[in-house]
Amino acid sequence: MHVMWYLLLLVPCVHACTGITNYTVCTSDPSCVWDFSVYPVTCRDECSVFGAMSTCNGESHCLWDGSACVSIDCSSFADACTCKEHDRCYMSGACKTETNCDTVDMVFVLDRSGSMDATYGSYPHGFYGLVSILKSWVVTLPLSGEQAGVGNTSTLTGLVRAGFIQYSGSNPGWWSAGRSEAIKTPVGVGTSGSLSGDVSELEADLDWQKANFMGDGTMLEMGLELASEMFVESPDDGRRKVLYIITDGQYYDNQTTLLSAESDLKQQGVEIYAVVLRNTTAHTKLDLNAEAAMKPLVSDPQSNHFSNVVLDDLAATLIDVCASYVKPTCLNH
Repeated sequence: MHVMWYLLLLVPCVHACTGITNYTVCTSDPSCVWDFSVYPVTCRDECSVFGAMSTCNGESHCLWDGSACVSIDCSSFADACTCKEHDRCYMSGACKTETNCDTVDMVFVLDRSGSMDATYGSYPHGFYGLVSILKSWVVTLPLSGEQAGVGNTSTLTGLVRAGFIQYSGSNPGWWSAGRSEAIKTPVGVGTSGSLSGDVSELEADLDWQKANFMGDGTMLEMGLELASEMFVESPDDGRRKVLYIITDGQYYDNQTTLLSAESDLKQQGVEIYAVVLRNTTAHTKLDLNAEAAMKPLVSDPQSNHFSNVVLDDLAATLIDVCASYVKPTCLNH
């Protein structure tokens, strides 16, 4: 039986009505009331509308005190797990039911080649769909809450930080040897291109990546080099260092140069995963060529570090793959 693990936060547990500053928004919620008795006027939870004990106790944010229905005092809950037991109480951060969670720094290297703007299953634009899936998934991780800039002085354990890189380039041809390109968020935007455990910074990163989708060829080398630079921020304290390469096609880099970049990452203790995305249910020569190219880059055993899936199945794939280092009981709920 797992011992309940609590992450104490500076952000207090508050009622859903707290912070609403608009009269119309406040009064549109039957459990909120616009209180004119205080200055400045404020929106607060209102349980007094429930006149019977049965209806009062049927509301998770209310409690029958013997004679009247009163609001549960959310501010009395000091931890995220107890707070989140009440659906009208909110606290940002992780509620986990596992004590033995790995400390993880993970970096995602995302393919921004031109083919990623095609329709992928239910997503009319593949890259935008990828960003949307990652935004929904990252908030389920037990993020450390550490903002960008902490770098290799990070000390929180059992928690996760993440970073995002986008790669492309000009594929080689008879006229050119090709050119690899990669970008991360600039200073002042989101994580400023660093590892972060702050959900708002990571969401801002992904918004920036979406807005700066360029579309071009598939040249991976610079993406791996930027990832190696990002992992310099990861302390050698036994934490897991995980790299995800997500692509829809084979790369066109010089094999020797690319394997050198991959070797540098593995020397840093980075575990490499790859996911090939396809936009058809059936396999095609395109995704099979990508699979053949990517498998030599991933960590051993290849079967545990490689996936070839349709975009609609990516979220489930991420959950399954990361279960080896972020157990389901370590995720937010």
